[in-house]
Amino acid sequence: MAIKYSFVDGELYGTEDINDIARNLVGAGVMPFLAKESYNVSDLNLLTKDIVESGTSLEGCKCTMQNAGAEDMYISIGQGIVFFESGVRLTVDEAGYVVAAVPNIHGYIFAHYSPSLQKADIVFAAELPTDGEIVILAEVLADGSLRDKRVFARSKVATMGRNISLTANFENVTPTLIREDESFSHYKIARVPGVDLSKFNYAIMTNGELSFEKVQLTCFYDLVKNKGIFSIQNYNAVASGNLFQTVINYSVWNTLEVCDSELCIVAVCSIVNSNQGDLNYVANRDYSYYTATFM
Repeated sequence: MAIKYSFVDGELYGTEDINDIARNLVGAGVMPFLAKESYNVSDLNLLTKDIVESGTSLEGCKCTMQNAGAEDMYISIGQGIVFFESGVRLTVDEAGYVVAAVPNIHGYIFAHYSPSLQKADIVFAAELPTDGEIVILAEVLADGSLRDKRVFARSKVATMGRNISLTANFENVTPTLIREDESFSHYKIARVPGVDLSKFNYAIMTNGELSFEKVQLTCFYDLVKNKGIFSIQNYNAVASGNLFQTVINYSVWNTLEVCDSELCIVAVCSIVNSNQGDLNYVANRDYSYYTATFM
């Protein structure tokens, strides 16, 4: 369990450190900065600053509360990279990082870089500092709960590299009525939590290879226009729109759509031909192996 930060005075850096800048921030293509025979610390930080804005790597440095309200309360920070405004990077390794927190006190978990001390760390405090550079990771409420405050770093260079895609699983939710009209009731039955949809243009939903439907269900969704483009449905039929599965005798259909800023699977139930038993059947199915790839 460790964190590492760069680039600071008094440390030795080699060509691999320079390569890490490009490897972490851009995809394949032409390097967006000119090579030099030698670099000082300021040069190296400027390279990062020219490529990326401040924030965290995509889905990186997620905070999780442990022992909320107890004397040994602490917060686990997941693997990821923090990019400071100056170009300094702080990396949390695969083992994560642990920060002690004070129970029953409102505060923040944030990454802090002090130029005067040439030091970076992740800390908890009741107030945000006024010196140095900060990247807020989470807000800690007095009751011990967390609010995710991460802002994912945006590339300043156009890229189609793998770093701009993300694959996540759906999770089942208790059926929630989101709207109703004369003919249909629409219930949210699964969602993909914790993804900032504003960072992506499209999403592809698939039910994976372990499906009991024995067909590859797929839906391609335009997140900008908020509409389904096409789907591969039961029996491998291809159709336009966001409907990807007929579940019960043409009285319940599963669709893909955005609800409350989350990508969700929605059961559309016919008011005329359906009943509560049909909805319960849909709700009791497992959607946790369904995935969404964002790009």
